[in-house]
Amino acid sequence: MIKNHKKKAVISSILILLPVLFGLIFWNQLPESMVSHWGGDGVADGTAPKAFVVFGMPLMLLAIHWLCLGLTCLDKKSAQYHNKLVMITYGIMPVLSIVVNGILYGLALGAELNLFMLLPAFLGVMFIIIGNYMPKTTRNRSMGIKLRWTMGNDENWQKTHRLGGRLQVVSGVLLLISATFSVEVSIGMLVAAIILAIVVPTVYSYMLYRKHKAQGIEYEPVFDKKQDKVALWIARIAVPLILVFVVVVMFVGDVSVTFETEKFVVKASFSETLNIPYENIDSVEFREEFAAGSRYMGFGSPTISTGIFQNEEFGQYTLYAYTNGEGCVILRQDDNVLVIVGKTLEETKGIYESLLIKIGK
Repeated sequence: MIKNHKKKAVISSILILLPVLFGLIFWNQLPESMVSHWGGDGVADGTAPKAFVVFGMPLMLLAIHWLCLGLTCLDKKSAQYHNKLVMITYGIMPVLSIVVNGILYGLALGAELNLFMLLPAFLGVMFIIIGNYMPKTTRNRSMGIKLRWTMGNDENWQKTHRLGGRLQVVSGVLLLISATFSVEVSIGMLVAAIILAIVVPTVYSYMLYRKHKAQGIEYEPVFDKKQDKVALWIARIAVPLILVFVVVVMFVGDVSVTFETEKFVVKASFSETLNIPYENIDSVEFREEFAAGSRYMGFGSPTISTGIFQNEEFGQYTLYAYTNGEGCVILRQDDNVLVIVGKTLEETKGIYESLLIKIGK
C-alpha cells in the first residue's frame, strides 16, 4: 500500500510533525511544564516537560502512523481500498496530531478552551467522515467491522457495513449535539453513540449469520488457527469487562459526610475515608464560587472529583467534591486545607451549618 502511495506517506508524516515547528516558533512563550492529561472530570491532572510535548508527542503519533500503515500493508487486499478510504487511512493521524497539539499549545498560551465541547465535536466529525465511506470497504483484515461473521461472507460484510456506516453517521451527529450539553449528558450521549456504532452492527451481523446458516449458506473459516481462537476468547471476555468498567467509573460515584459525636467522616467512591476530629478544625468557611486548580493525584470522573489538588490560593489541598456540585466548604487545620462540595448548593450549605454547630461557632 505504501509503495503505491509514497507521496501521501511523506505528506502525512510532514503534517504530523507540523506542530513541532509551531512549538519552536513559540518556544520562549511556552511554560517549562505543560498540561498533558486530564481526568474524566475535565481537571488537569498531568503535566510534561515542554520538550516532550513539543517533540515527543508528534514523534509518538508518527510512530503509530507508520505502524498502522505497516500493518495495513500486510493485508493482501489493501490495494483494493477505495481511494477515499486510503485518504482516511493517511489522514487520521495528521488531523489528530494538529488537533491534540493545538489544544495543548492553546492552553499553555493562556487560551480558554472547553475540552468537553472540543473533543466530542472532533470525534463527531471523525465518525461522520468514516461512516460515509465505511460502506465502500470490501472484505479485509485492516479496516472495517472485523467479526468472524463479516470476515466469513461477502454479503454479511456488505450489509453490516452499510448499516454500520449509517449508524456511525448518526453517532457522529449525536456527538456533535452532545458538545452543547453538560458533562453528564455528554457522557451519556457518548455511550449511546458507541452502542449505536459498535454494538448494533455486531448484533445485526450475528443475526444475519444465523439467517444464512438456516438457509444453508456456508461461511469461510476465519479464526481457524489456535492463536486466532485464543485472541477471540480474550476479546469476548475483555470487551464486556472494559465497557462495564467505563460505565461504572463514569456514572457511579458518591461523596458523603457523616457527623459523629467527636468527629465527622468524609467518604467518597474510589478514595480513602477521612476521619476529622472537630477539635482539630481551626476554621470553617462557606463560598459559592471556588477555583479547584489542577489535580496532583486522586480520582476524577463526570460524577466526582477527589484527591490532592493545587491552586494559587492554598497550594496543595484536599478536595472531596461532586464534579458539577455547587458552593464549597473550606476547612483549615494547621497548614492543611480540606474543601468539600455537595451535589447542590443547599446540600453544601447544610454541611457548613452542621459543622458550625459541631465546633461550637
